[in-house]
Amino acid sequence: MIKKKLHINLASLVFVFLIFIGAVPILIFFLLTQQKVVAELTALEEEQQLNHFQNDLDQLKSKIKSYENMIGFVSQLPAALEILDHGSSLSGAIDKTIARQRYQGVLSRAFRMYNEVINIHILDMDLQVRFSLIKDPDTRQYRYATVKKFDVMPSLLEQTARMSEKDFYLSPLIAQNRDDGNGHKLIFRILTPIFFKGKKVGIFCSDIDINILTATGHEIHWVCGNGEYLSLQKIRKNGFDTFPKLEALFQKGEPGIWKEGPTHMVWVPVFKGGNCPLFLWAGKEITLHIVQTTIHNIMMNALKVFLALLLVLSLISLVFARGVKTYSAQFLGKLKQSIIQKQNTFPGAKGWIREFHAFFENLSLILEQNKKLESERQQTLYLLEQKETQLLDANRRLEEMASLDALTGIPNRRIFDDYIKKIWGLQARSKNELSVIFCDIDYFKKYNDIYGHPSGDKCLKLIAKCLESTVKRSGDLIARYGGEEFLVVLAETKSENALFVAQSLRDAVEQLRLPHSGSLVSNHVTLSIGVASAIPNTKVSHEVLIKHADMALYQAKEEGRNRIVMYHNLSQSR
Repeated sequence: MIKKKLHINLASLVFVFLIFIGAVPILIFFLLTQQKVVAELTALEEEQQLNHFQNDLDQLKSKIKSYENMIGFVSQLPAALEILDHGSSLSGAIDKTIARQRYQGVLSRAFRMYNEVINIHILDMDLQVRFSLIKDPDTRQYRYATVKKFDVMPSLLEQTARMSEKDFYLSPLIAQNRDDGNGHKLIFRILTPIFFKGKKVGIFCSDIDINILTATGHEIHWVCGNGEYLSLQKIRKNGFDTFPKLEALFQKGEPGIWKEGPTHMVWVPVFKGGNCPLFLWAGKEITLHIVQTTIHNIMMNALKVFLALLLVLSLISLVFARGVKTYSAQFLGKLKQSIIQKQNTFPGAKGWIREFHAFFENLSLILEQNKKLESERQQTLYLLEQKETQLLDANRRLEEMASLDALTGIPNRRIFDDYIKKIWGLQARSKNELSVIFCDIDYFKKYNDIYGHPSGDKCLKLIAKCLESTVKRSGDLIARYGGEEFLVVLAETKSENALFVAQSLRDAVEQLRLPHSGSLVSNHVTLSIGVASAIPNTKVSHEVLIKHADMALYQAKEEGRNRIVMYHNLSQSR
């Protein structure tokens, strides 16, 4: 019993010694390394969340731009001039009451798909309300209303009244009481002048409820550049009090990350002056899921390694203690026999000591060789990981080169064919409408002849980048179909919405103002566009939809180019 107790105590001492010289330094190194890894992962995920939030807000701006296009059209209809007492000189003039009823019907049909457009007003040049429509939240229908007090900044109305040409002003309203009593709603008010024979005769105003427009509106905090806070729960006097050090971030004027304890938020400037009188910022709280998962995995792996190390060290301690016990017993037995027989066996004892010393030398040699082998194994694993990473990078680059157009950097025809075939099958089951836009650069061959092929390549790159920046929805795809032709797939998009997107693409290219002296329709580069829409059917190939868009494009060219033609009514173009 005493020998067994001594054996256990010796093993415990060796185990504790090995823990201090082996496990403790490894644990300290792990804790120091973990902090650096977590910091780098946090920075990467914050940047990723910031980019996603910026993309969401870019889509919001694109939607508001589409509203401006619609408002620019309906604000110049004859019925609006009748309401402002300027339609009597027009042919086919009608009574003001009938004009109001017709205009109400036109606006109801024009905005029936946009639940977020809640109010429409027409003001005369004396800034008096002449016509108002209010959307009923239950029926989602517009009803005529008499508005005596118009809540808008006088300076904004005056700036709109002073416009010398067609333009828009965008103004966020601070707060309005919600119908359900839960806080307030954030309104973006769009104003544009109404012209008659080159003279301003009134102002068209439309209110957009951002909380309906943005699916994540309940998660977004809106703060003006001066600190004025717009919250979905309640109105706070100053956002800088709610979010300390936020003012310093706003002063930089660039998107950034705000941190306070465990809370992380991304903040992005939505409108920076221009036609918006306020400097408006949007913020959103983010959760670092990747960092949390990584910390959990690191801790679990570290625990496994530590337990395995403890097991190995305990086995080494037991083996060492057992060896010491065996040699000690043999030495003491020889010593006892020598004493009894009165023989001098100490030289033999010295031999046992030498053997014991040789055992430790062999043990040390074995441990050193094991350490060397472990080092070689780690080096081999490191080299294998490097080779695997290089191979993955090479495969990724090859895949990107095969899927992107070499000149413009956007998806090529092969990717387009694969994508439309896939989306055609998906929407055949959901019965949602699918739209295709076929774009062609007008007189591009003459452009190459006049400016040279290098300039033609540069023109293709600029137009591809312009079209790609205009089509931003995650389910949409723009690809170079060949030469100067581009194709756009709009998932779950009806024909009237596809026409709006096509007009946005055409306007965006014209705004580039690329000179083209060889064009017969403009001094700048323009687009001819064909649009086709259909509900996919598994019995019909997706190539029929592409053919329809191509036919519409051909009709646009036949009618003189620089226009948009819809397939279902080729006689009408835009």
